Amino acid sequence: MTEDQQIDLDDIQGQLDKIRASADKAEWPEVRERLAETRRHLDHLCVSSAYVLWLSAVAADMTENPEEAVAFVRQARAIDRFQTDFIRSEQVIFHHARSLLSDRAAAGDIAGLRIYELLLLHGEADSSSHLAAARCHLASDNVEAASKLADALVLLSPGWPEAWRLKADVARRARNETLAVEMEARALTAARPAPAWPAQSGHRAEA
Repeated sequence: MTEDQQIDLDDIQGQLDKIRASADKAEWPEVRERLAETRRHLDHLCVSSAYVLWLSAVAADMTENPEEAVAFVRQARAIDRFQTDFIRSEQVIFHHARSLLSDRAAAGDIAGLRIYELLLLHGEADSSSHLAAARCHLASDNVEAASKLADALVLLSPGWPEAWRLKADVARRARNETLAVEMEARALTAARPAPAWPAQSGHRAEA
């Protein structure tokens, strides 16, 4: 390492001290912006920092930029796969992405479909993610795509009332009120708890 590089790295250390102070005050938009500059400086010096990438992932997550957050945390883990902070942050980032997708779907924001594609790409989409994606498709009048997801959900989770309610909404959007009523009835049935069988007294019968 040359003397000039050492001076530059010392400058970056000073930048990181200020960034951490901003992070402690939850000034995440500023943290995200400053980290972008820090990464540019490191790239210029051909230096990699898993820590900077990890902190960039946290800042992106806290400013609701899931695609950026996933990219940074995956880069950090590529450098140090077994760092527990990186592993935990990755789990939190995907959890927040799923929650953000649900919020976008509830608001009728079809931009949530980008988050859904991100979750699918990394194998992190759960049943609620599929449901939210179907709601986004309905918001964009893509009834066919919503119907495919609804069919898959009732097949994979027949005991989940929300899956049948989705089927009802899809049917209603397709102007099939008869099917919609039937699906709502299925949702009510799925929501009922299983009957509790009375305990039997006496000795256990032989098989």
